[in-house]
Amino acid sequence: GMTCVILTGGIDLSVGSVFGMTAVIVAYLLTHGVPAPLAILLSLLAACGIGLLNGLCITLLKMSPFVPTLATLAIARSFALIVTHGRPISIFGDEYRSFLWIGGGDIFGVPNPFIIFCIASLFFWILLSRTVWGRYVYAVGGNERTARLTGLRVDRLKIIVYILSALMAGIAGLTQFSYLGSVTADMGTGNELAVIAATVIGGANLAGGEGTILGTVIGAIILEVLRNGLLLFGIDPYWQGVFVGAVIILAVSIDYFRKLLHQD
Repeated sequence: GMTCVILTGGIDLSVGSVFGMTAVIVAYLLTHGVPAPLAILLSLLAACGIGLLNGLCITLLKMSPFVPTLATLAIARSFALIVTHGRPISIFGDEYRSFLWIGGGDIFGVPNPFIIFCIASLFFWILLSRTVWGRYVYAVGGNERTARLTGLRVDRLKIIVYILSALMAGIAGLTQFSYLGSVTADMGTGNELAVIAATVIGGANLAGGEGTILGTVIGAIILEVLRNGLLLFGIDPYWQGVFVGAVIILAVSIDYFRKLLHQD
C-alpha cells in the first residue's frame, strides 16, 4: 500500500496508527459479542475511512500529504486510546478460535501471516506491473501535470491509493492482533518508519514515479535481516532505529549518485 502512495509522489504517515486502531476496533467489537466476520468488516471500513479522509484532504483541499496523514496519525491513535482507556484488550477461549486462526494458524504447515503477505505482494505486483491502472500510478508520480493534461483522473487515483494504503495497514493490524490475542492502544507505533524504510531501501523514489513491489519486498527482508542481525550480535534493541535511519540515508544516497552517474 505504501509503495502505491510513494509512487504517486505522496507519503502516508498514518499507517502505524491505522494498524493499531483497526486492531483495537476489532478487539472491542469481538469482546462485545459482534460476530468475527462483521467485526473484521467494520474495522477495515474504519481503516478505509482514514484513507479516504487522507485522499480527500490531499486532492480537494490541496494539502501536502504530510499534513493530513500526520493529523490522521494523531486521530487514529487517540481513538484507540479512547476505546481502550489505555488498557490492553485480550481475547481467549473457543468462541474466538476462528479469529485467532487468521494470525496463529497455518495451511499445510505454512503460517497464515506469511500466506497473507505473499497474496498481498502478488496482488500489488499484478496491479502495478500488469494493469493499465498501474501505469497510471507511475504516470502520476512521474509527471502529475502531464498526467492531468492527458486526461487521467489524478484525484480519483490518489484517493484510491491512500485507501489501499490504509486498508493494508488495517489488514496487517488484524493479522498481528489475531496472532497475539491481545492488543494495546500503542500497537503499531513506529511502523510507519519501518514501512517507508522498506519501500525506500527497495529502490522507490520519494519524489514518485520509481519503485516496484518486488523492490519493497526485498527492502522488507533486508530490514528484518538487519534487525535480527543486530539482536544476534547482542546490540541493544534501542539502537535499531539508528541503524534503520542510517540505512535509509545510505539507500537514498546510493540512488542519487546512481542517477547522477547515469546522467553524466
